[in-house]
Amino acid sequence: MSCPATVLDNYCRTQGGCEGKMVVADDNDAALHLKNICRQILLADSSIRFAGIANKMGKMVASEFREGVKPLLTDEEVEGSAVKSVLRMKTREDYESRLGRAVYTFTLYEKVKRASIPLMHGDYALLLMSFDNYARHEEIILGKVLPLLKKHRLISSSE
Repeated sequence: MSCPATVLDNYCRTQGGCEGKMVVADDNDAALHLKNICRQILLADSSIRFAGIANKMGKMVASEFREGVKPLLTDEEVEGSAVKSVLRMKTREDYESRLGRAVYTFTLYEKVKRASIPLMHGDYALLLMSFDNYARHEEIILGKVLPLLKKHRLISSSE
């Protein structure tokens, strides 16, 4: 998928495209690019309800819901959840030397599945996702989402 037809599109065109690189021309361009990544994730599978990227402080810097999805959490609850998710992922680093780096974490709720994927980027900490309960989340994450994150250099290519 190419960059959206916006100011970012013009920037990407002057830079030889934005596929496969994290574009950070300025805050607005970066935000548009991250929103585009969230949209690409939603398009990867019809069972993905939500995709959002949180920075190192847990603030959501980009997010998108699948069209027609009724959010189960308020915006404030999503923000609070992002902060807690970033903190939880940070505590997992204590065990990386023995267990290896976390690839993703997963929680099954009665109404939804949620996953967090740690990002290897200086400014962005996590990709937060939710899925319909019937989703084959592991297959989607490993086969569709991780390759997309690698393409955009948000995770290392050794995943």
